[in-house]
Order: sequence, then C-alpha cells, then structure tokens
Amino acid sequence: MDDHVALEKLFQDSRLGQEVTVNDTGDFDLGYAYRIQNSISKSKFIGAWKLGGTTDLTRKLFKTESVYYGAIESKFVFNASDVVLPKFIEHPVGELEITFKLSREVENLAQFDLRSEPIDTFIESVLPSIEMPWSQFPLPEAGLNVLVADSCAAGLLILGEEYSWNGDTAIQLPCQLNGNECLVEGNVNNIVMTPSGALREFLLLAKQHQVSLRQGQYVATGGCTACVPLPVNEVLTVTFQELGGFSFKLLGE
Repeated sequence: MDDHVALEKLFQDSRLGQEVTVNDTGDFDLGYAYRIQNSISKSKFIGAWKLGGTTDLTRKLFKTESVYYGAIESKFVFNASDVVLPKFIEHPVGELEITFKLSREVENLAQFDLRSEPIDTFIESVLPSIEMPWSQFPLPEAGLNVLVADSCAAGLLILGEEYSWNGDTAIQLPCQLNGNECLVEGNVNNIVMTPSGALREFLLLAKQHQVSLRQGQYVATGGCTACVPLPVNEVLTVTFQELGGFSFKLLGE
C-alpha cells in the first residue's frame, strides 16, 4: 500500500470510529487534504457538509482567513428525536448552527457564475440545527490540514424543522441551548460573512475542487454559539428566535 492510499485509509478509518494511530499522519498539504474530501464526496452515503473558518474563533485556532469544509455521512445526520450516540463519542459536545438544504442546481455548479448568481438558486430550505464535532486527532494542535482531511472533525448533525429561505435578514437572531439549565447562548451574527455568505464560499470551493454535491444534502454553516459539553439522557432544546427550534435527547448505547 503506497503512502497516499495508506493516509487516506487512516482518515477513513478514523471517521468510522476505528481506533487509529494519530501520530501516523506525516506531512501533507491542504491540497491533499481536500483531495481526500473530493474522494469521499463521490460516496452516495454523504448526507451533509460542515463548514469551518466561518467564525473569528475558528479562524484564529486554525490560522486561516478562509472557509474550509468536511463531509458528514448520512447515518450521522438526524432529525430531532432521541439520538443514540455512537460508542466512539464518549464526551459529546455541540454548537448551534444554521443549516441549509441544497437545491438541485448544486449538481451543475459549473454552469453558474457563483460570484454573481443569487444564493437563493442553491437553497431549498433553511433549518435550525446542532452540530456535534468529534475527532481522534489532537485539534487544533494538529493543524488545518489534518482537520480538513479528517472531515473537519465531523460528528453528528441534528436538524430541526425546515423553513422557507427569506434571506439573511430573517435570521440575524439570538439562539440558545437549554437542558435542565441554560447550556449556552449565542447569535447568528457570530458567522462573520453571514450564513448564506458562508454557503457561497463553500460552493466556490466545491466548484474549484470538483466536489460532487447533490440535491437534498445539508450544509451546516458554523457555530452561532460556543461548543459546549452536552448531557446524556436529558431533554435538550434548541431555540433560534423567530426561526424556530426543536428538542432532542442523546442516549448512550
């Protein structure tokens, strides 16, 4: 097995929750990390994408001024309900995010000028959500290249009800996560280029990297709140003012 195949398998195994030797990544550049994501994107099992580099904090932590992305398998995307945690997520954490559902036009990005095309073209709906990152790798110390190769530390994505997209001005709102007490508060304004701006940056990268996007996939646009520990076996409620909310419970296996 050559070094490139071995490295790609290392990150694929990590995403499956298989124990890997985290110091075996060696040196590789960001371009190679995205080639791993490009390979993953061709799988019919990709249900969503998560974005990073959309907040001041993640840009500082990973020393970048650009959006980056990673794939989330469909089996890790849930509608709000009781969610059984995979065994490999021993200490769940999460952050509230605005998520978009992609329209069929994303399957033909090459025909669009993505700088000028209205972003509405690519949005089927908008949803409140909570994204739960997870990685075996020591982040942020391992750096941006490892983060991207590891699908941006994708864990679980839990979605609320779909709403019609009426522009960013409709979702410049505070948000809150509550359990038996308030766990965290935040604001959609935490996304430095607005949620739809983050989506546009992702589409530009997807076109550049020839990533295979499909209608109905979701894109989580980054943390509107801090990422906080989540209690297990407790009803948790996500609230985005005026956009809506949902409740769910994390269950241990």
